[in-house]
Amino acid sequence: TQTVPAEGNSGETWDGRNWNDSRDQTWNITIEHELPKHTGLRLSYIGTYGGNLEQQYAVNDAEPNYNYTRRTGLLPPSDTNLLRGIKNWSFYAVNHSGYSRDHSFQAELHRTFGNGVAFQAFYTFTRAKTTQDPSGGGLPSNSINGDTAGGGANVPQSNEVIGEPTLTYAQRLRLTYFNYTSIPPHRVTFNGIYALPFGKGKHFARNASTPLNYLIGGWQIATIGGWNSGYWMSLSSSLVQPGSVRIPASQRATLNISGSNDRYRQWFAGTYAGSGATNVSGTLVAPVARLAGPNCSGAYNGNLAVTLANGNCYNAAFSAVYNPAPRTNIIGPGAWNDDLSLYKHFTIGEKVDLRFAADAFNSLNHPTDNGPSSTTGLQDLAGQSNGPRQIQLSLRLSF
Repeated sequence: TQTVPAEGNSGETWDGRNWNDSRDQTWNITIEHELPKHTGLRLSYIGTYGGNLEQQYAVNDAEPNYNYTRRTGLLPPSDTNLLRGIKNWSFYAVNHSGYSRDHSFQAELHRTFGNGVAFQAFYTFTRAKTTQDPSGGGLPSNSINGDTAGGGANVPQSNEVIGEPTLTYAQRLRLTYFNYTSIPPHRVTFNGIYALPFGKGKHFARNASTPLNYLIGGWQIATIGGWNSGYWMSLSSSLVQPGSVRIPASQRATLNISGSNDRYRQWFAGTYAGSGATNVSGTLVAPVARLAGPNCSGAYNGNLAVTLANGNCYNAAFSAVYNPAPRTNIIGPGAWNDDLSLYKHFTIGEKVDLRFAADAFNSLNHPTDNGPSSTTGLQDLAGQSNGPRQIQLSLRLSF
């Protein structure tokens, strides 16, 4: 709770005595309806607003070379500490100014156990945005161009935003308001159980003898799984995005790159220009995202040309300037998984139970693709982020 200087143009200070408690406001509406055959439907909307969240911001950061040279017409000093308001003094401070909003539509279809069948299926659509870590407590050392806190980043100083030396703190905080990168927009989950129709009193072999019923009766299948769309992601902080980089799923070309046998998919229009592409299936989209520029030679290599007061051209690094490109506006690849279990209880006398189970994890052996490169936009199809199908057999004796 030590006193630290406030960031902004008002000259105010923040200290522990003015540390506002975080607030969470939630509202919802739910409609439920009973359907035939032991089935029910629930539809819900849930909205949430979080205010006064812990927010990390920069204090006394070094002014980027680009902004310094534009402002003074002079070459920046070799000692970057001379670009700070107070030499050799800088840290990240925390206040309670962050905020988050999310809107969620949820649908649930469920059936209570009847005639050997029970299941639940859920669908959730979520649009969630935040200036800081969604966990409410994590404060990673994000750069001003980061989004690794689930959304958001450090609030930049005015001198780190090109052409905006008088932005208020509230305006700069708004620059860090991004989609959550840890919540997919769409998610489907399900689980169910089905009693196989074999054995006494069932559809098949209803008159089975006791020994036969002991073998074929009482088997059940259970499943649990889900699908989610991809997570929000950003381009590399070294790139700028002058237009939309999205490519519809049906128009994503696949290709090989010279010198590699791996197959790639062009997920978005990053910096890959198609040089060295072979075995192209579909049409490659021309790059949209690019490194900052032009520099003094007219190239786009991450430097910006600045004309100094003496007429010379200076290549200023773009990396320290707040990146104006949109954040977390690309959806990565989705994921699918389904686990199955076949099992039966064998009763031995009155006090002993033997349970046999055959479990299959990732039963459909469905691969989850790796995410694309945040620079080139290419997705390497040679690997996957989940494991292959795994099968295990087990016996459990209870007595």
